[in-house]
Amino acid sequence: MSRIGRTRQILSALSVNLLAFSMGASIASPSYYTKFLGSEESDLETGPLSPKETELIISLYNMGGIVGAVLFAYISRVIGRKMILKMVSALHFIAYILIAYAYSGVMIMASQFVLGIAASGITITIPLFVCEIAEDNNRGALGLMFSLLKSFGVVFSLSLGSVLNYYYVVWMFMLFPALYLFSTQFWYESAFYKIRSEGACKAKNSLMFYRGVKSADTNSVQVEFDSLQQFIKFYDGTDRDIKIFDFLTKAVRKSIIIGVVLVAMEQFSGYSFIIVKAGTIFQHAETISPEIAAIFAEFFQIFGILISIIFVDSVGRKIMISLSSIGVAIGILIYGLSEYFMMTKNLSIIGLSITIFCYGIGMVSLPYVVISEICPFNIRGTIIALCVTFSWVFRVVLVKLHALFLEAFGSDTISYYFIINCILGACFVISYVPETKKKSLLEISHIMQR
Repeated sequence: MSRIGRTRQILSALSVNLLAFSMGASIASPSYYTKFLGSEESDLETGPLSPKETELIISLYNMGGIVGAVLFAYISRVIGRKMILKMVSALHFIAYILIAYAYSGVMIMASQFVLGIAASGITITIPLFVCEIAEDNNRGALGLMFSLLKSFGVVFSLSLGSVLNYYYVVWMFMLFPALYLFSTQFWYESAFYKIRSEGACKAKNSLMFYRGVKSADTNSVQVEFDSLQQFIKFYDGTDRDIKIFDFLTKAVRKSIIIGVVLVAMEQFSGYSFIIVKAGTIFQHAETISPEIAAIFAEFFQIFGILISIIFVDSVGRKIMISLSSIGVAIGILIYGLSEYFMMTKNLSIIGLSITIFCYGIGMVSLPYVVISEICPFNIRGTIIALCVTFSWVFRVVLVKLHALFLEAFGSDTISYYFIINCILGACFVISYVPETKKKSLLEISHIMQR
């Protein structure tokens, strides 16, 4: 691998993931600005936000995500990755301006709906783009930058939100989509998109840029370009409408099943339950505030993602996701036992820490890396969008049912439910998900047809 090519891949991945950072910041921001706007100090002309309005603000983010997934499923086939992410940047600017100049709860709600739409565009497009520009031996690590930058965005948002007025914090958020827009002039569209829209010559130029070579006759580039063309021909050409029979092939069925199960594992692992419990434990212990506890939790997750970045292209995706799932189950078990037998709070904190760290190793970070690798070329954007839609739906269901289940069955029973989910998820990954490390997309496509 050329050092220049490696540097270009890393910088391009960092560039697009500035929007993942902005997304993470926007996810965390309602936790402090709704608290302020719901208090007597609120500067809204219509008065403080009511609890119902605050709940609706959170729900509209999820609803925007569902709408965005449907919207970008189509758009991803029509325009390039650059243009999609420019649209997302514009949506972020609109949403942040709505928050900064909000004089009513309706403007805050509208901003969250817009941010939800943008979040789907980011979640669909960035893993797809990074998968297309990366080489086979670093595709996993580059793909994990999405989760890493998103988590750093959460930490950035929570840290500033705890010391500054939300108005100033939101204006700072605008820096990151602006930096993305500036950086786009320095990188190319992926060869995969170029070959569909501008032909083989432009596609080869893109591939040469990301491999750091100047001659198209370089053997390694020619071999990779031939593999790319074979991969596209394997799925009936470069640009045609999606047909119903496309969804009936074995590769597509497997991709959808794997994708939906992976995002279900992410949502139903018990992580959100543990995060709520972490804030409660620290609050009762009167050691640190829930806001600081959330920052610590995010750092544990970041540490897990960094470990995954180091090992994902050598150990493999299957092992990392399986270890992550089993580790989360062990962490929740330790927490559940400590609560059931009323042991020391230190043991509960150990269980929480293990859960959050292991969640970062694979369950939160790798699903979209794997999904972007296994999807057939002619329908990959649609499948990723479908998985993103399911993820939003699962999130809405979890939010609605969490409080009901907790009240009906208690914390202990809910813990067992999450443990079973994690174990079943690990079994599914081990038995059904193909290993994609260091394999070309053409090789993966043949594996998915078996």
